[in-house]
Amino acid sequence: MNRVCITGRLTKDPTATPAGNTRVCKFTVAVRDGRRKDTTDFLDCEAWASTAEFMEKYFRKGQMIAVDGRLQENKWTDKDGNNRSKVVIRVDEVDFCSSKAEEDSRKPQFDQRADERRTEEEDFRPITDDDDLPF
Repeated sequence: MNRVCITGRLTKDPTATPAGNTRVCKFTVAVRDGRRKDTTDFLDCEAWASTAEFMEKYFRKGQMIAVDGRLQENKWTDKDGNNRSKVVIRVDEVDFCSSKAEEDSRKPQFDQRADERRTEEEDFRPITDDDDLPF
């Protein structure tokens, strides 16, 4: 049986590119090692067709993602004639691991009302003498 299930954070925004008549999205997921707190594995993944397009549309760098797929060995010959290979996760399904509210809470918030209050307070100077009145 060849099944892989991981959860982690995307290391960059996914981008789907043409591969023949379909699209492929190659991305990396940073997965913490539960046994060693200081260790993170960076796992290469490939999503194809509609999954690739879904990833490009809805996922962003830093977002938590759940990936279900299988290990696949990619083999090729480099420009010097050497045989090369790399193991990647061939993605069958992806899912969100956090809600929109949780993702939004990670972004810096801008409180426009607080900024307006600060401006009003800075512009306010109490008048201590009637001679300061402009009329």
